[in-house]
Amino acid sequence: ANDQAPESVRRELGIGEHVLFGLVGRVNKSKRQLDFVRAARKFLDKGHDARFVLVGRIDDQDYWREVETFIATNDLASRVFAIGHRDDAASAIASLDVLVSLAAGSVMYEAMAIGRPVISAGFTKPEDSTHLIDGMTGLVTDSRDDDVLVGLMERAYLDRGLRDRLGSAAREWANSHFSTAALVDATEQVYEKLLASHRE
Repeated sequence: ANDQAPESVRRELGIGEHVLFGLVGRVNKSKRQLDFVRAARKFLDKGHDARFVLVGRIDDQDYWREVETFIATNDLASRVFAIGHRDDAASAIASLDVLVSLAAGSVMYEAMAIGRPVISAGFTKPEDSTHLIDGMTGLVTDSRDDDVLVGLMERAYLDRGLRDRLGSAAREWANSHFSTAALVDATEQVYEKLLASHRE
């Protein structure tokens, strides 16, 4: 990936200096794209001027139509963009100011590894979250309430220092916990468990 790649997504969308929130994942109900655009609308209704992007291939056409309809009927097309599947997901993630994750997935760890702050909402309790440590390496809530998500988005939006601190801490955490050796170890442990369960 070249260093210009992250800029290309921003350029393509004409985002300029706006803070960009993104949700990365296949478009289906489990990934909660509709909740993300609902939160985007509430956030914009409060007078904040951010931009939002959905990255990922469409798995569920009916669900996608619901998302598209919401964007159109709420007049969000100039603020909320969908760019589909990207082969180079890392450059799409790198173009974001904040990754929002509303469903578990490895994309959070990719974002951490490249120093992007992550908001995790609606699936892990802060005290159970291993890598995203609330207020340290990310912002975490298990609430599925739009308003709670909007509140976390506001914190990140209004405080660039917070975004920078979370991103740096996330990158450091990823470097020490997701190094190749750590990943190899973790993978071996998974295989050990699988083999053990087959031997029983």
